[in-house]
Amino acid sequence: MPRLKRNFRICYYYHLYNRGNRKSIVFYDSADYQFFLDNIYYYANKYSVNILAHCLMPNHYHLVVQCNDHAKNISSMMQSAMTRFCVYINKRYDLVGRTFQGTYKHKLLETEYDLLRLKKYLRENPIKAGMVTKSEYYRWLRT
Repeated sequence: MPRLKRNFRICYYYHLYNRGNRKSIVFYDSADYQFFLDNIYYYANKYSVNILAHCLMPNHYHLVVQCNDHAKNISSMMQSAMTRFCVYINKRYDLVGRTFQGTYKHKLLETEYDLLRLKKYLRENPIKAGMVTKSEYYRWLRT
């Protein structure tokens, strides 16, 4: 079944997210988290995509992005970054196959309220998972 074409729009905010294949761990240690962030921000810069927020959890990630240039740049950024991250994980842990469960999902954040609500959700994510008592203590979160 072919993938649906993503119709991103310039200047709008989007929530991008995905989880590990079969709900498995994606980030095994701090080096994996750091590689993911360095990688995603590298490609965001290359494709002129603004990452407003991120939250990396052991088995999934969330990104809040905006593109002010060409709408297809979000897709280009994600394809490049996720391919490079998958290659990194497979080489580092002697794995094969997918790292993530299919392609990433995306949701348009239509209003300022949607954006604020999502940022609140991201801050609560590591707390609800029992990883920290305050979101400020979670290293892999930026809102």
